[in-house]
Amino acid sequence: MRFSVLTGLILGGLWASPAAAADGLVWNWDGDVKRTYLLRSQVLLPEFMQFNKERNRDARVTEFLVSIITTCNATEKLGKDKYELKCVIDDFAMSGSPPKSDAGKLTAIFDEMDAKLVDGGWVQIIFATDGRIMDYDLEGVDKSNTRNRSIQENMRLLLGRVFASMDMQLPKKGVAPDVPWEQKSSPLAMHFPSEFGTFGSADVHHQITKAGDSPEIATSGRGTLGPGEFISVRTGSDRLKNQYDLDYRGVAVFDTKSGTLTEHEYLVEGMPTPSSMAAEGGEGVGYVQMTRLELLPEGQAAPALGPNEEVAPTRQYASGLQQ
Repeated sequence: MRFSVLTGLILGGLWASPAAAADGLVWNWDGDVKRTYLLRSQVLLPEFMQFNKERNRDARVTEFLVSIITTCNATEKLGKDKYELKCVIDDFAMSGSPPKSDAGKLTAIFDEMDAKLVDGGWVQIIFATDGRIMDYDLEGVDKSNTRNRSIQENMRLLLGRVFASMDMQLPKKGVAPDVPWEQKSSPLAMHFPSEFGTFGSADVHHQITKAGDSPEIATSGRGTLGPGEFISVRTGSDRLKNQYDLDYRGVAVFDTKSGTLTEHEYLVEGMPTPSSMAAEGGEGVGYVQMTRLELLPEGQAAPALGPNEEVAPTRQYASGLQQ
């Protein structure tokens, strides 16, 4: 599978539409509801991300495209406004680009990840009716030793990039005004696939650009965030190793009759701040994430995701990143 995620919604003019009012913007997982989604996320990394195979194979990645078919249902209602969801991984495919010295290693690693996830892997999500993901974890894969725990954590971070497409805060009580509303916390869309977590904050707003039973929602945001890796500086204090000035643009369609997103697509991109180590000696390498959610119609066969692949990078890297 080649790199390419966005289908044109972001560039298709939705942003020029005026704000409008809408209601019924509340997720509903009650009863025996099961939904199947196609989720894709392409990430261009400013730093290496390492992937491991269980036995004797490691490789670094500079960019990747991960695609999954997942079927989700609520296993428990948590109070009035939260659900515990179980999202089974029905299919998985991944493409990635290594540095030159790691060429030829990635496909076998991706194939092993594929087998682990499709053969019993599932994601547990604590999900609010206003569309916020409160917590998530990867279950059903081996964590019996240090290496397998590291592999499981990497897969959890990968899946966090695609499931971030479900995380979009809807307006209070599901009623959207004719002005933008604010997301209370930085959405998962602006987080990094980092074992250190993500630090920083963002100012993010959503607005209705088209009303009706399937209102369209546009999102814009800016923030300064970075992986939560700290370094010591000369003053004796600690600071984040790298931070990025990020811009976030997204569009979504919500079905008010069934209570679910049917489409959501966003682009997050930014460059390191001048004080970041990633910017030393020049502008540095930027971070890019492009992600899309699509609800698959009930009863329709899911598309085949294809094989896992090692592919050439889509951009040129400076500062020895491709060594």
